[in-house]
Amino acid sequence: FPAAYMRRYLSLYLPDCAFEILGTNRYTITIYEAMVVSRKLIRKGEEIKYLCGIRVILTGEEEDDLKEKGLDFSIIKTTRNNATSLLSGPVRFSNHNCEADARLVTTGSTGMKVVATRDIRIGEEITVTYSGDYFGEENCECLCQTCE
Repeated sequence: FPAAYMRRYLSLYLPDCAFEILGTNRYTITIYEAMVVSRKLIRKGEEIKYLCGIRVILTGEEEDDLKEKGLDFSIIKTTRNNATSLLSGPVRFSNHNCEADARLVTTGSTGMKVVATRDIRIGEEITVTYSGDYFGEENCECLCQTCE
């Protein structure tokens, strides 16, 4: 792995990192998945330091292959270029919420960062909105806290 890639993950252990990665079985009873939780108060408009990553643009064939294998949990569609991409880096652990407390922001041609859309309290999950139709038409199959 390139050093910059590893640094993204190792930054999670720095004292000024505002979040931690925890496990949750909120979406499936038997399998624990990752969730991002705030370790400090994060103010609206604040970039969440170290909660970042890169996008790798996928072909239609690559996207279909990942979906077929059940590995489509880090796939997003960006509004900037309407491209389907695979997220890499700590940002990929951000779960969806239809009323998220943060948003994904593209940086440069392939970078991603997360910015708070409201104040996020200590211990609160940091969530983003994947898209309006990520979990079926108008997210009708969504299991987020807002929709439950």
